[in-house]
Amino acid sequence: MAKGPKTDIWLPLYIGDYLADTAHLSTEQHGAYLLLLMHYWRKGPLPTDLWQVILITKLHSTKARGIVQALLEEFFTIGEDGLWHQKRLDAEKSRWNAKSEKSREHAKRAAVARWSKTDAQSTAAASLEQCALPLPSPRSEAEETNIAAKRSFAAPKVASRFSAFRADYEEAFIRSNSVQAPWDAKEATNLSRWMKANSTISRDQWQNILRNRARSPVNQAAPLSRWISNALSWLNGTADDWGKPTKERSFNAGQWRQNSDGKARATIEALRESLGGDQESSG
Repeated sequence: MAKGPKTDIWLPLYIGDYLADTAHLSTEQHGAYLLLLMHYWRKGPLPTDLWQVILITKLHSTKARGIVQALLEEFFTIGEDGLWHQKRLDAEKSRWNAKSEKSREHAKRAAVARWSKTDAQSTAAASLEQCALPLPSPRSEAEETNIAAKRSFAAPKVASRFSAFRADYEEAFIRSNSVQAPWDAKEATNLSRWMKANSTISRDQWQNILRNRARSPVNQAAPLSRWISNALSWLNGTADDWGKPTKERSFNAGQWRQNSDGKARATIEALRESLGGDQESSG
């Protein structure tokens, strides 16, 4: 009985594309995502039962549920069959199956031609069932470069845009708070969803949002997930947390504290002088 094409002995991994799409992932998230890709290549689309998918990733930490859910929502989509699909792997498997079938047909024709010369058609028919499929030969570097240039996703990638937006946010946070911005799967998911919902927002506009928010009377230490849903409120100017336009702040929180301390000291000195004057008059 003829065997179908085997796709469980190798996985096409285009390193440049993978790193561009996953630059924002942590080491733990990388490991989980690669295990999902390997399982997908061998077994097909992933089940919608989140617990089954977690078992595939072999994650045992308390963050497993959040990590897996974020990976599924960012890199997979629910197909008509109700399972999680990965568009890139589906295309690669279809391409490989077509190439494998073409190679198999070529091998059959070659075997028939070879055995027909010895007038042994019956033996050839039996041997065809045992005919091994040739493994795909590696492409040259030039072929890989040419293929990558033709891919539909060779245009600016969402992942590259994501990395730029995240870097801008972290730089703005450090400027306002002098500490590293908090970042985890929750923050990444919220930024990714907002970027997909506002795909026309350019990087310049995003930087304007960050600058205007830094000049607004809002909590500058709040994590991105707290305010990203209202980010457009700061696109054209300063605003409060509810999107109401406000006057621009002329100094940051640190300067405010310094000014407040200065006023407090001045008030104390004035009280001391007043008390001193009263004591002299009473004497």
